[in-house]
Amino acid sequence: MINPSTWTTGALPLLTLGSLWLVAMVSADVCEHFGAQCPSTSACCKQGYCSADPNFCTTGCIPNASYSPQSCFPQPKCVDLSIPEGGWKGESIIPLQNFTGDPGTGNWTSDFQPNHASVNGAGDLILTLSMDGGSAKNEFGKPQGFGATISSIRSLDYGAVTAKIKSASTSPGVVSSLIVRNSYGDEIDFEWVGKEKKEVQSNFYWNNELDYTKSVHHPMPEDPTVNFYTYGIRWTPDEIQWLIEGSVVRTVYRNTTTFIAANSTYKYPSRPALVQLGIWDGGQGLQGTADWAGTPTDWADPNKKYDMTVKNLDVSCFYKGNTTTETWPPAGYGPPGYDKSKGGSVNGTDKAGGGGGGSTGSTISSVQVASTVMLGFVVLLMTFA
Repeated sequence: MINPSTWTTGALPLLTLGSLWLVAMVSADVCEHFGAQCPSTSACCKQGYCSADPNFCTTGCIPNASYSPQSCFPQPKCVDLSIPEGGWKGESIIPLQNFTGDPGTGNWTSDFQPNHASVNGAGDLILTLSMDGGSAKNEFGKPQGFGATISSIRSLDYGAVTAKIKSASTSPGVVSSLIVRNSYGDEIDFEWVGKEKKEVQSNFYWNNELDYTKSVHHPMPEDPTVNFYTYGIRWTPDEIQWLIEGSVVRTVYRNTTTFIAANSTYKYPSRPALVQLGIWDGGQGLQGTADWAGTPTDWADPNKKYDMTVKNLDVSCFYKGNTTTETWPPAGYGPPGYDKSKGGSVNGTDKAGGGGGGSTGSTISSVQVASTVMLGFVVLLMTFA
């Protein structure tokens, strides 16, 4: 299920989840809430805002809307990753607002605040959906669940992802996901919805086009909310395969997707993308999404938590040899005045600062982005269903 691509000005846009996340908010060379390209004093455009905070120059930074394309740090390229059972480490998951863009600092970002991604004592990744604001109601007059998404720091430019997962979708409305997605709206996914908890759905999207006719439902031999299964996505320039327990359950070939003669392009995911794991509440928002996910989500007990558990995960890159050995960021990238030796300050501005320039409200800190974006995601949940 594609995440929203249009948002009110009161809520920051989401690029992920499951998403979570990275739908590019661009109108050509305009940073949405600033109304123009970002100025040199707040050089990086992210989530529609300009800021001098170097964290804005990392994942999700929009090059053409920033002061210059080189204001944004380059997206780190894929390297193989293997997390064995019991091998998840909390320190490898960095809160998004603290991420500097350096791929040497960790493997994942946790994209929302409060942070509902954790590692338990057995070394499993736990993504939790719980009540947002206690007894508070959303704009639809319903109790609201607040979930989690982690995104890979490095982009997958074709390759394979496998993960051993127990879905959290025990109630209608609870959506668990394994996704490969980029800022252009290309997506390949496995999603579990509480409406049909004994199956998993596969789908793919191209360029943020909302075509739901490509979804396929895969019955599971046992309940995936009780049992762990290994799910895989193999993505090459010519085909996508979805696997369950090592067996291919679906294949899509590039040359069978829609061809656009005007630019000789297939509607087939072909641009680097992030690996994402997520959980969110699809049952309490717009009707189309609720019909897909199931509704209502069970919040009879406001203290209830839904936990998606991931035992292990492997990423295998299609293109090898991308290990980063140079100093990060590479020479020539970053906002004007960026000095990593001084803790990443910009012209003496503290990393957490918003920076000057532009109209009131056009600059913002990375902490505000992380804490606001999930609220916008859940409240506005998809006009798309």
